[in-house]
Amino acid sequence: AAAPLAADEEIKQDEAQEIVEKLGETERLAQDKVTEARKFLLERQRDKRAKLEPAELAGLVQRLNTVQVDLAKAKATASEIEQRFVAKVLVQEATEDYHGLEAELGKTIEAAAPLTTEGGKVFVVASMTKMILDALSESATKNKQSKDQLFLQISRGAAEGKVTESEFVTYLEKVPEICSRADLAFSSEQRLAIFEQMDSDKDGMISKADFIEMFQDRYICSEEVPITDGHDPLQSKLIDTLLVDDVVEVLGEQKSMETLGLIRAEVRVLKDGTTGWVTIQNNQGTAHFSPFTAYTQFIRNLDRTIATVQSNIAKVSNFMKTKSHELREVKEGPLATAKAELAQM
Repeated sequence: AAAPLAADEEIKQDEAQEIVEKLGETERLAQDKVTEARKFLLERQRDKRAKLEPAELAGLVQRLNTVQVDLAKAKATASEIEQRFVAKVLVQEATEDYHGLEAELGKTIEAAAPLTTEGGKVFVVASMTKMILDALSESATKNKQSKDQLFLQISRGAAEGKVTESEFVTYLEKVPEICSRADLAFSSEQRLAIFEQMDSDKDGMISKADFIEMFQDRYICSEEVPITDGHDPLQSKLIDTLLVDDVVEVLGEQKSMETLGLIRAEVRVLKDGTTGWVTIQNNQGTAHFSPFTAYTQFIRNLDRTIATVQSNIAKVSNFMKTKSHELREVKEGPLATAKAELAQM
């Protein structure tokens, strides 16, 4: 019955458990038979009416003793095979968990690379980009210009709906003068990096639609917020509910509702395109949203990745401690070897 466990070929754990249970049942049945036979012989010895020759009785007892010895040997062999299998499964499971942790740690290191390896360059460029967009937006508002008119100022080619890398980089050089902001005088390398970040589809061009899209304020939701179909929440219908970490794009100016003490805005939900009105700040002064930046999203994703790894480390650590505790009294055999291997992981 234990033969499949002793074979080198792989066997599923549930199948092995079934074999072990059958093996235990077979051993119990065999032992019960031996016990019954001993009881029977003892009763026959005490029964004076039974006509059993002493030599015949001694022969039966000897045969029974031989069976008992063979059964004990079979149990020992089966136990050894079972222990080897359990030890193999235990070490294999622990090894797989350990390798899984190594892979997750590798992913965490990779996820943190923009900050740890690249020195946060991408976030610095994103910050410079935001500075330029805010300055251009302020300048356009001051001069009563639309975003379309702002785009047309970039170069002659803008009239065709797109500007090239060289045209846009040259325009960025003029931004400090346009906005009267000396702090926006970035180096040629920085201006090129800004263009590359704005060129989201990496086609070497920036379209008017993409340019205007960059000025949209984006916010990330910090708690569940209802979306309604109108500005006044008391006279509007519920459309949907924003979840934590949902990102929205503000479609117009934020509006203050003095009677209710709320600040409301019309938004578009990036994940599915749903549009509606949300409360940006409640009457207690609590903000439900915070500005969405590349760095904010990076930190949130990294925090989630680290939290997952820490949780899995705790699970594997508990598994190791539990198994080590279960095997604490084992001094020899396959399980003792498995215990030593676990201690080295």
